[in-house]
Amino acid sequence: MIVRESHPKRRTLRVVTFRDRPDLLGAVAAWKNVWPDFLLHGQEARRRFGEARKAFPDFFLFLVDGAGRVAGSGFAAPLAWAGTAETLPEGWDGALLQSLDDHAAGRAPTAACALSAIVAPHRQGRGVGRQVLAALRDVAASHGLGALLAPVRPTLKSLYPLAPFERYIEWKRADGSPFDPWIRLHRSMGARVEHIALCSMVVRAPLRNWEQWTGLRFPESGPYVVPGALCPILVDCDRDEALYEEPNLWMIHRLA
Repeated sequence: MIVRESHPKRRTLRVVTFRDRPDLLGAVAAWKNVWPDFLLHGQEARRRFGEARKAFPDFFLFLVDGAGRVAGSGFAAPLAWAGTAETLPEGWDGALLQSLDDHAAGRAPTAACALSAIVAPHRQGRGVGRQVLAALRDVAASHGLGALLAPVRPTLKSLYPLAPFERYIEWKRADGSPFDPWIRLHRSMGARVEHIALCSMVVRAPLRNWEQWTGLRFPESGPYVVPGALCPILVDCDRDEALYEEPNLWMIHRLA
């Protein structure tokens, strides 16, 4: 598949899969500051991300430019979804685990869940994010799936960690479009809000790990704002641990 960047030079990007080019994974792994450090150390689901990539190699995509450099990457995991908000997974963690369970049990998938959509640091602001989402939609449709589910992590929410998530997602710009650019992009591509996942991703770790990830110290128990988090983490000094429960917004791309 070929896509074009939303950029005056209109460079052509080619979509290739992990099955065909597993060597490109190294280029994506080398990108710095794509995610906050603590998100790379989540619970069981995050640790099983590599397992899912191997189970669904045709759903792990790279967008490559004419020079062979990776401009963006996306991953969607197929799963069995009944088509209602009530039957959505609990969030990012739940979707990944369900996809692996469905695969192991031989259940036929009906949808794909977008678990990753990232743009190379040197290509940000050029419309590559839209092309990554389009490629994920296309690969889901090509496998006969009826929807692309997206547990959306709002781009700017970490700048407003004390704002309740339910209120933040309702913020609007002057033209009435969503305030958050990532929500706005999904909406512009036809996705609709389906549900709020208040505990989409979970990170529970000793305080020494959080200190390493954030550069902060936590002298007493309570909520703390840390860089990159969408809401405060909860520190428990007696247990020597902190808990982060990330909210996401379920948005659904219905596919023909």
